[in-house]
Amino acid sequence: MLFSIILESYSALLSSLTICYIIYRLNTDLKRVPLINYVFSSLSIASIVALINVTMPDSIMGIKIIGYILATVFIIMIFCKHNMYYTSVSALFGLLTLGFGELLVTLVYIYPLKLDKSEFRSSFIHVTVGDLLIFLFSYLILKFISDDFMKARKRIYKNNKRFMVLLFGNLITVFVILIFLFSLFDYTTEFQNNITQSGRVYMNVIIIVAVLIASIGGTIYLINYFLLNRIKYDRLKMNNLRDVMTGTLNRGSGLKFIEEQLELCKEQRRNLTVCYIDVNDLKVINDMLGHREGDFLIKTVICTIKNNIRETDVISRLGGDEFVIVFPGCTMEYSEKVMGRISGELKQLKPFSNKDYTISISYGFSQYDGEADITVEGLLDMADRQMYRNKRAIKAMV
Repeated sequence: MLFSIILESYSALLSSLTICYIIYRLNTDLKRVPLINYVFSSLSIASIVALINVTMPDSIMGIKIIGYILATVFIIMIFCKHNMYYTSVSALFGLLTLGFGELLVTLVYIYPLKLDKSEFRSSFIHVTVGDLLIFLFSYLILKFISDDFMKARKRIYKNNKRFMVLLFGNLITVFVILIFLFSLFDYTTEFQNNITQSGRVYMNVIIIVAVLIASIGGTIYLINYFLLNRIKYDRLKMNNLRDVMTGTLNRGSGLKFIEEQLELCKEQRRNLTVCYIDVNDLKVINDMLGHREGDFLIKTVICTIKNNIRETDVISRLGGDEFVIVFPGCTMEYSEKVMGRISGELKQLKPFSNKDYTISISYGFSQYDGEADITVEGLLDMADRQMYRNKRAIKAMV
């Protein structure tokens, strides 16, 4: 009994070291985690996996795997402090890699030596060789795909949350297939003598597995086909709503957004402030340095604005060098502070290395409190008039 516990703990430790190595390689683009944290993670995962294997030796493989997943995700979140998305994706990928590694060990080591599961699991040598093969397999997989995996994961998380859901759905489906294959492997090894003696039974098992995998694979393909087409449609629709150069809402979608916000303000009796912006001297830059530099100036201004406003605030390009920022639920005083900070940052920037040019913008505000009736055009006209008064004041000072 003691020997069995020691061997299970040893095997669990080797597997957990491989898991933590995979998670480390898949998260090198995130904040650096001390090595000691991975050591504690490996020991913790090994302890829980060994406990599951010792206390539930006859449990269904699928239940055990679910326990492994939960333990790995929970421990990695504690010691490595990655968020749920990065932790779950890394843990699932790691366990999938281990699963394929175990299948490889079965094909290239267990079957050629004609070992059954109990013989393999009861030998330090077999366990060590098997885990070393799995580690080598994981190392080679990561060597070729880790960088692409990290880029894809980050791009999915940043740009399209629906892709994240799609990714999780595919990973879970593949994991279910693996659980089924492992359960089938347990069954076939348990009744290995009967199966090898009857070629008909063996062929039936192969046919059933092939049909199930083909059915599940076809279902996954159809689901992905329709979901990806839907995502492409939504992306095209979103592109039609945005200004290509700046990524802000275009004029039509911006005016529509303001109209919707006005209706919300009337219903909820809350404030709405809009800021009308004009980039100063854009025509001068276009004439002196060319339209490419003028476009660069606009992008610089918009980038600075985006870095200083809330996620709920929206920018729309009305045309040329004129933009409007919508501040839902904000007073004019708050918006003035934000724009003052933005104006100060812009003055510190030197976008053209060969020209001593200071970026400046003119802006004006209008506020709506949800009481009186007002149109989008009326709200923008008030902000526009104040913006031009400020613009004339700036020119007078120069």
